[in-house]
Amino acid sequence: MNDQSTSNKPAAVFRYGNIKATVWGNQTEHGLRYSIKLTRSYNKDGQWSDTDSFGRGDLFKAIEALRDAGRFVLSAKSGSASSDVQASASTPPGQYN
Repeated sequence: MNDQSTSNKPAAVFRYGNIKATVWGNQTEHGLRYSIKLTRSYNKDGQWSDTDSFGRGDLFKAIEALRDAGRFVLSAKSGSASSDVQASASTPPGQYN
């Protein structure tokens, strides 16, 4: 796995429509640690932005994105995850591009 602390690239991104779970790796004195950022994209007046606020219709997409991100982190801890993973709603859960 790449040293994520020297790269501004996420370890993995999981998308379900306008919901995105981004996995970031951070090399610490205790080893590689991961964090997950969950966002919702929206378009207002032709300008795309992200928010960490979710509506009722976003919940199941958020759950799936977080589930996939969690699986990635757990498999990375066991050494079986590949770096630079991208998944989308068109990708069945558990399968990565």
